[in-house]
Amino acid sequence: MNKKSVFSPHILCISGLFVIGSAVITLPSKVADRYTLTAFLTTAIISVLIFLIVTPIANLFFTDISSLKKSLPLSLGAIILYLSVAVFSLFCFADTFKTFVRFASDLMFKGGALPIAVMLFGGLILFFVSRRQEDILKFALLSFIGLLITVIFFFLASMGDFEPENILIFRLPSFTELWKNAKPYLKEISIPIILLPIYRAMIFDKERKTLSLMGVISGYILLGLCLSSAVMLFGSNFAGQIEYPYAAAVSTVSIGRLFTRMDYFSYFIYFVSAVARVNVCLFTVRESLKRISVLTKNSIKQPEKD
Repeated sequence: MNKKSVFSPHILCISGLFVIGSAVITLPSKVADRYTLTAFLTTAIISVLIFLIVTPIANLFFTDISSLKKSLPLSLGAIILYLSVAVFSLFCFADTFKTFVRFASDLMFKGGALPIAVMLFGGLILFFVSRRQEDILKFALLSFIGLLITVIFFFLASMGDFEPENILIFRLPSFTELWKNAKPYLKEISIPIILLPIYRAMIFDKERKTLSLMGVISGYILLGLCLSSAVMLFGSNFAGQIEYPYAAAVSTVSIGRLFTRMDYFSYFIYFVSAVARVNVCLFTVRESLKRISVLTKNSIKQPEKD
């Protein structure tokens, strides 16, 4: 993609959707207690730090690889790095795919339809993978706007049933308490953040760093609204025992006699955020393998030139 194109806000949107990912389906976790929101905020800070640390590395190794071709040690090091990123991306893809199809089977298809969920979501993924990255970014822009409106709507519509005391804490947690609550957020959100600077560098070279970071922050804010809704409605402990906490939270919203099951509208949130994360993962895999192929050919030819 031409890095001078007009896709600046799009990288913000796909970054935000990536953060929300499948976390909006599963969190808070079964270990959640009164410190779960404190842990969530802590991991948000950690995620920003991870993004800032990985960004210069991504700018060095995942933009123009012509300089890497000139040195055999650099080429070999880059090949190992690309292979590691590809494997990690596949792991993140598999985790998101598994979470979404299980959710779709249980709630969208009312159980017993896991093969159908796998085939439908798999077919949609193949469709998106076949599209140009410009099309994916356009999809992310429109989807993020729709998701923003939907999340805010459900938050405001649920406020009458909120119990703010569910999120109040009267002392700082110990490290053990904080770590217990933070582990699910680190696994689901913070560690996968590693892929975002790499994805951004592959598409926009060394540009759009600030916008991508703003996307991470925006994603955390929206995910925080989703998490807070479940916690303020059910309490941390009970919300953690529900299989799909946010889905249960939005199912309490109704408008008059006509719209008694508003949770159907929330399926949009789960779908677009899962698609965005899956696309980032698979694009990163594909581009990493392409670069491995180029550097491998160059490494084989280089001794002949010497």
